[in-house]
Amino acid sequence: MRFILSILLNGLAVYFSAVLLNVLFPSYAPVVVKNYPVAIFVSLVIGFVNGVIAPILKLVTLPINIITLGLFSVVVNGLCILIVPMIVNIFLPGGFAVNGLLWAIVYSAILSFIQSTLAVLVK
Repeated sequence: MRFILSILLNGLAVYFSAVLLNVLFPSYAPVVVKNYPVAIFVSLVIGFVNGVIAPILKLVTLPINIITLGLFSVVVNGLCILIVPMIVNIFLPGGFAVNGLLWAIVYSAILSFIQSTLAVLVK
């Protein structure tokens, strides 16, 4: 039951983060999520990317990360968010889009903040 609630809340965070960015920057449409079921699928793909691909990227970029004192991790998180639409659009064409690395980094930060807030509220 807790796992299902976690998936639904992460889907809500994905959807709300995209809506928030689109409200703040309407002319750019930085992140597009078609609807809530797509947001749930996107949250599952984000979990997969963070669990499988992100550790490999962090290992490969370890020297750069050491030189920048860990700040390059923000770019790696943005790259992970840029990988997600490639996977999602295989199964749900046009369901999720991110317009560039900068928007992926901003979306990642907003998504992390909203997910943390929801996690605190649920406990």
